[in-house]
Amino acid sequence: QKIKLDNVLSELRKEKKSFSIDDLIEKIDELPAKTSDAILGILHDLKNMKLFDNIDNPTVDKLCKQGYLSIIDFSKIISQKKRQMIIFYFGNLLFKKRMLNEAPPFVFIVEEAHNFAPQMLKLVGQFQRE
Repeated sequence: QKIKLDNVLSELRKEKKSFSIDDLIEKIDELPAKTSDAILGILHDLKNMKLFDNIDNPTVDKLCKQGYLSIIDFSKIISQKKRQMIIFYFGNLLFKKRMLNEAPPFVFIVEEAHNFAPQMLKLVGQFQRE
């Protein structure tokens, strides 16, 4: 299923500069039901989270502006899964932009990071005991 999803995403990227989750659902829906059912279930769950749009808000330029501090307040977002997805998305995007020299140097701090990377904490704990 992951391979099929990757293929559809590659196809959409070739067709359009930007696409919506609805475009992705439409393309996946064209696949045989055996392949598409599980993927469609997950995509509909993601769509219902209302996290996706055709533009980022805030934009990387606003979020990572040299000499400024950006704080994203997640206190009104109850779902831990939503928080994790947003932090992963912006962290990954900022890292990629920085690697391409499209963003200034920055520090990315996540308060209560143990809620976002618990597996890593277990691994660190193992090293500390040895």
